[in-house]
Amino acid sequence: MNLNYWDNSGGGGGFDNLSFDSFKLSYSLIQNIKDGFNDGAAINDGSDRAITTHDLRLYDIDTNPDGKLTIGLAAVQSSDSAGGNGTDGWQLHLQHQQKPLRGGFNRLALQYGSGAGATLSKNPDDKANSNDRSWRIVEQLTIQPSANWAGQTTLVYEDREDKQRWLPFGVRPIYYFSDHLNLALELGHDRVTPQGGETMQLTKLTLAPQLSAARGFFSRPVLRAFVTYANWNAAARDYFDPDGKITAVAGGTSGVYGLETEGLSYGLQVEAWW
Repeated sequence: MNLNYWDNSGGGGGFDNLSFDSFKLSYSLIQNIKDGFNDGAAINDGSDRAITTHDLRLYDIDTNPDGKLTIGLAAVQSSDSAGGNGTDGWQLHLQHQQKPLRGGFNRLALQYGSGAGATLSKNPDDKANSNDRSWRIVEQLTIQPSANWAGQTTLVYEDREDKQRWLPFGVRPIYYFSDHLNLALELGHDRVTPQGGETMQLTKLTLAPQLSAARGFFSRPVLRAFVTYANWNAAARDYFDPDGKITAVAGGTSGVYGLETEGLSYGLQVEAWW
């Protein structure tokens, strides 16, 4: 499972690993382009906005035996653009990591955002109102109790005030037949409740034989074949369009699965990190 709940990627620079007696410090200045008016518009066509993030982190703060705390504060600035001014905002992140824990770790994160930072993502909503607020809690447990088993489970709760609530859950156990051959099983469930709308639900189950560089949950690169069965309710069907964007379309969509509320997909996938 790949959960980028604290993603600060993008063009920019800064410094990292500046050590003090009881913590380390990092700072980065990142800029992403956000098209706020026309999804098909080209960058710098006069309708895009630049989202600048000043990201400051204090980390490796000792809290308890084998426990570390990270504190992050981000100031988010959106540039002026054709059509009006952007909305600035900020984000606060608190993260505690406990390890070693049965060959893995436990990670608990609390996040809060306002204004343009209310999306709690690397692409803040530059059209957000200055009164927008959101908060999120993330609980993640990764274990590797033996050479043959590894696994991870993740639970998230996110509340965007006066907009929607989001509750996803996922678990992925992996069994290793050898150093390079393993089998992964993943079960995931998503529930989104829009303000004043019907709750949308999606459940999926994936089986994936994998070839990996070594044993270990985070060992990459990985070549996997997969087959996924998923089912979703009518509310999710009616509000999810083929481009993956929630829309106010009533009576179904013309996507791959049409008016169906279940589907099967399969294929090959390569995953690599660097």
